[in-house]
Amino acid sequence: MLTSACAESGDDAGDDGAFVVYASVGLSGGDSGFAPSIEAGIEAAIAEINENGGLLGREVRLETDNNESDPTKAVSLLQDRIRDSAPDLVWAGTASSESLALQSLTTREEIMALNNGSAPELGDASLFPYAFSAGVRLQSAAEYLATTVVDEGYQNIGIIAGDDPAGEAAMSLYEDAFEDAGLDVATESYEAEAVEVDGPLARLAESDPDVVIFNSTYQAEPVLKSRIKVGMEDVPFIGDVSTTIRSLDETLNDAEKSGVELMSYNVNASTADSPGVTNLLASLDAAGETPETALYLYALGYDPILAYANAVESVGSTDVTEVRAAMEAGEGDTYELSLSDDPGWSETDHLASGEGRFTIIPVAPLVAGQFQIAE
Repeated sequence: MLTSACAESGDDAGDDGAFVVYASVGLSGGDSGFAPSIEAGIEAAIAEINENGGLLGREVRLETDNNESDPTKAVSLLQDRIRDSAPDLVWAGTASSESLALQSLTTREEIMALNNGSAPELGDASLFPYAFSAGVRLQSAAEYLATTVVDEGYQNIGIIAGDDPAGEAAMSLYEDAFEDAGLDVATESYEAEAVEVDGPLARLAESDPDVVIFNSTYQAEPVLKSRIKVGMEDVPFIGDVSTTIRSLDETLNDAEKSGVELMSYNVNASTADSPGVTNLLASLDAAGETPETALYLYALGYDPILAYANAVESVGSTDVTEVRAAMEAGEGDTYELSLSDDPGWSETDHLASGEGRFTIIPVAPLVAGQFQIAE
């Protein structure tokens, strides 16, 4: 049976022989919109391990602390937990800022740590040798989009993104990737929380793009509605992964959807049929959990736990050095992963590879975590 509870001072984690996973997640504050999905994915993976007899025969127990999306609080809570009794494995935050802070502590204590962040520093094995992330570098997404537009025969590329840090980072990476591919690029930014972007899109239209790549950390609707208003309805638009956290299907009319495609993780598409996706959905269903966000958020919690379990089972030990080497080599096949067959970790880079993770989909309804794509 899976037990999920808040860690409290005085608990002697593991005294009953259980393998303790301590999860520091932002169930309130800035991460609260997606952290519960990641936590549910962690729970689904642990349930699957326990149904298979546990980890090396030990029941896996999850203990969760709400770090309130605050890196300082996250570190303080984990320090308290370690002083009481060090957990066997740590889920180190639900945002990169928390993960960076927590992994400094887990590295010093030589505790294995998992997370879902994408900040490049998180993957640096020289800094954090015992930490692994399911997050994919933004560079991988940029390279995928560059390959997509080249394959479609587009030459003049427009990019529009919000002026928030995430949008600016995406813009810079996309511009570099497209120029490296020999494409002509024009860019425009807009206020990240703007309700209309007529001006920036009208300026972008002056460059006569063959296709427009758009990023939207907050909401994509203003971009696509302004697209019609400024007369760009005949220009194809492709949204990056920021546009498929939720569905746009019910908030856009048919004209606003026409000619629009979105970049998504494969796991989010109803056409995904790998054993790992099937198992994830079954585990969530068994727990009475109906995905309310895109399924990849659940998968970001699910896959690293199972990849860790695969490594442990392959070496027959929880020794951090042995398990690290096994995770870097992609060893173990006890459990199927949902995002890809192999996270793609290496001896130097502990961020996931983007290979085989992405797809392009139309605007479609999101049902139980997956966009409903006609086959």
